[in-house]
Amino acid sequence: MRRLNVLSTTLGALVLLAGSARADTLWLGNDNNNVQAFHVDTLGGVLGSFTAPVTGFAWDGSILYSSEAFSGKIDRRLSDGTFVSSFTVAPSSSFGEDMAWDSSRNRLWRVNHFPATLDRINPVTGLLDMSFALPLSGFGFTNLGAIGLAYDSMRDLLYVSFCEAGCATFATGTILQFNPSTGAQVGGPLFTLTGANSIIGGLAYDAIGDALWLGGVNVRHTTLAGAPISSFASPYFSDGLELIQSRVPEPNALLLSGLVGMALWLRRRA
Repeated sequence: MRRLNVLSTTLGALVLLAGSARADTLWLGNDNNNVQAFHVDTLGGVLGSFTAPVTGFAWDGSILYSSEAFSGKIDRRLSDGTFVSSFTVAPSSSFGEDMAWDSSRNRLWRVNHFPATLDRINPVTGLLDMSFALPLSGFGFTNLGAIGLAYDSMRDLLYVSFCEAGCATFATGTILQFNPSTGAQVGGPLFTLTGANSIIGGLAYDAIGDALWLGGVNVRHTTLAGAPISSFASPYFSDGLELIQSRVPEPNALLLSGLVGMALWLRRRA
């Protein structure tokens, strides 16, 4: 009976561990001089920061890339923001905004505000090796200004958020989809938000939840259709945003490992 109680207690702990192991964090950036880039949890609690004008973030699984708007400088950092090294890409033809890591091609993408373009960057050489022009108008906007960028690793798509160029209004934001091989737009808008503070800033793809994080006046976690999941107030307009995705064992694998271990322990005890 004692062995059964031990087994039951251990399995219960394993189930709780499997359900609570995820601990994603976010980096938020803003291009104003002498402003802090904030590392926060998914409720908005501050975990750390560093001082730099950061208008874009990208995470490749081991290195966090942070970019400046005008200089073309991109820093390599650890997940906690510790500086490692830097390189400079040719300055953008327009205002550089958010970045994303393309895990299929091992490339960085950077989006430029207006005229909106997508730049592909080799992070080893620091060279820009491809560029695509994006729509200049349409979808309810006179001049489309690109802000946020995310790579959907499940569908091999780039998501780009747009506002009225220059952030002339905060009342509307939309997300368009693009093929990273050709730069062609895929379908219509992923979704559009309207109303007070609906402008969408930086973007990050949530591969575990198959969802998006949106920067802006508020940081929002939404479905791919734009339905809200959660949100918190941003410390500023976050036009740079990245998700540090947690890596957790699958619950079934965790439970199986626990069962095998417990069976071996009981056998030795017998």
